[in-house]
Amino acid sequence: MQNKIIIAAISAVVVGLGGAYLLYTPQKIEQTSVGDITKGSSTSSKKYITSNGITFETDVDSPGGITVETVPVLPTPMPSLTRAVRYDANLSVVARDTATSNIGTLRASLADDPRQPLQWLRLGIYYKMAGDYQATREVWDYVTRLAPKDVIAFNNLADLYQHFLKDQVKAELNWKKTIELDPTYIAGYRGLYDVYRTTGQTEKARAVLIQGVAKNPSSTELKSLLDSLK
Repeated sequence: MQNKIIIAAISAVVVGLGGAYLLYTPQKIEQTSVGDITKGSSTSSKKYITSNGITFETDVDSPGGITVETVPVLPTPMPSLTRAVRYDANLSVVARDTATSNIGTLRASLADDPRQPLQWLRLGIYYKMAGDYQATREVWDYVTRLAPKDVIAFNNLADLYQHFLKDQVKAELNWKKTIELDPTYIAGYRGLYDVYRTTGQTEKARAVLIQGVAKNPSSTELKSLLDSLK
């Protein structure tokens, strides 16, 4: 007989739709220790397992029977799953139909189980495809609270703020967050460099590339961008 304990943990993979987007997939974390525990003056025959600093009782004949799985903590408030989508007037019929179909499917999935960062991220992609950038911002911002230690939502938000909402201050903050979370994330340095370059902050752009090359010495892209500023 096995026991199952649920603990939060998330990893990332890469997918694309009209551009590169990172999405989440759950991981399993194995047990860390198993042993007997002494109660009073006698030693209990029960077995115990300690994982993530918490001790659990398990079966005598199956002391290793605990699996730690991922369940993200659900923050509030949650974005509306019933709000009207604002479609770009110039959107083609095919693109609108594709966005509408996928938005409906993803909303139904999230209404049933909102603890799905991957589905929220996909919903944001189809909102963006529809041209509803405020709805896109809202759901991707939600993912930063649902899974605050992963790069993806910050990457997506930075790009959205930089190229679609035209808010360079928030683009800068989100690109900085991607670098903070993953110093080897080349897209973060490139994005932050581009914010500084397009806003005339050449020395900051140079500093970002120097930092990026130091953390990613094999990146020919960052080295080439740095050389172009000399």
